[in-house]
Amino acid sequence: MYLLIRDIKINSPSMAGKIAKGTNAENGWDIFKNKKGETLDQVYGKNK
Repeated sequence: MYLLIRDIKINSPSMAGKIAKGTNAENGWDIFKNKKGETLDQVYGKNK
């Protein structure tokens, strides 16, 4: 688990996923979901 001690700017969902999960390979378009269970890719279609 990571604790950020200051605000940082994250430019992509995938970078946020890497930081949130602590791994080097995460696709934020697929791991972040809304309350309906839809991924960012399903809602915004940017990863196609």
